[in-house]
Amino acid sequence: PNVQLISMERRGDTVLVRLAHQFGIGEDPALSAPVPVDLARLFSSFSVVHAEELSLTYSLPRAELLRRRSQRKWRTEENEEELMMATAGKGKNNDGIPEASAPLQWDLSPVVWLRAMQIRAFRLQVRRGPTP
Repeated sequence: PNVQLISMERRGDTVLVRLAHQFGIGEDPALSAPVPVDLARLFSSFSVVHAEELSLTYSLPRAELLRRRSQRKWRTEENEEELMMATAGKGKNNDGIPEASAPLQWDLSPVVWLRAMQIRAFRLQVRRGPTP
């Protein structure tokens, strides 16, 4: 109830989608909480066989976008601690939910988490028929 399908565009056996968390941070104690979305079970009329997270404009894989962003960060005395915290925190937050900044890793899990106000975009490879 707190995830919205913002856009969907089918291109042959590929579907581009944007998903958004509908609630703001602190807007509701329960509905603003992070929510898991199983991309493999997102649709009933076709099966998702692979997914890749993209930038919101669909122009780059999100992993490449994050890699490029990390290369442009200048290390200074002022941001040294911030950079160390950002790289040390890879994986899960204290609440056990994967970090919002971690891109989808389809081979490990088809589940992605959406936090309050977050929008994520995906390229889904699909085939006809329901998910087994």
